[in-house]
Amino acid sequence: MAEQEGKQALMIQLPWTVPQQPNVQTIVLQQPAKTQMELNASTDKTAISSFALSVIIALILGGFATWLAYWYGRKSFKLTEMSFKIVSEDIKQAAETNRQTTMVIIQSQAEISKLEFSFKEKTELRNRIIERSGEFLGPQSKFIIEIYKYGQHDKPISTDHLQRLCNDLNELNREILSQYHMLLLTVDDLDKTYERVKFVGNIFLQVAWDSVRQIKEDIKISNLYPNNDIAEKIGRNLKEKSIFTKDELEKLKYFNGSTYQILTTTNSFLQNELRNLIKRIKAA
Repeated sequence: MAEQEGKQALMIQLPWTVPQQPNVQTIVLQQPAKTQMELNASTDKTAISSFALSVIIALILGGFATWLAYWYGRKSFKLTEMSFKIVSEDIKQAAETNRQTTMVIIQSQAEISKLEFSFKEKTELRNRIIERSGEFLGPQSKFIIEIYKYGQHDKPISTDHLQRLCNDLNELNREILSQYHMLLLTVDDLDKTYERVKFVGNIFLQVAWDSVRQIKEDIKISNLYPNNDIAEKIGRNLKEKSIFTKDELEKLKYFNGSTYQILTTTNSFLQNELRNLIKRIKAA
């Protein structure tokens, strides 16, 4: 008995000894074929459902994303359009403001240039009238002085002295006539001044030429009077003219007087007329 136990112990200690395996029984359960098919069908349906659901969700998400993109795009377009309109309106307003400002500046410059030109033009006209008036009225004054001196002679004047006087008076008359036309060219189209200066200046010249003729013909005349025809013509023309007021006609009453009176009256009228014209040009 002891010997048998020892052998068994020796067998267990040897490495090449295969230990005794326990008796294990395997039971194989077989599933029916129908159950396997139902399981496969259920799995396919689940997969298809999942795929379909995924597709639907993808379509929904895609549609939503597309709509959202469209919505944002539309909003962005509207915002861009509004921004463009605002910018365009700002540019338009700025351009209009700039245009108006430019127009104001141009108009101001034009007005300034016009005023400067007008002032310069009026100044030049005024200076020309002053110059022409002096050249016209100066010889008249000399002529009147010579006529006055001639009228103061109580004694007969020598032929030589009379001849020199007539030559001097003729020279003055030619100068007066020349300056008379120059003055008319200067005051042309200046309200009624042209007609008034022309009418009264013409009277002066007629009486002046007539006085020289009388001095040549009769050296004994000490107080000259214009020829009757000239006096009547002057009076008739004066009444027909509407360029004089009643007060002015009253001042011109000496047109029917002596040569000296007519010359001094016409000269005084011309001086006042031209002086008033110069004042009007300066005040304009």
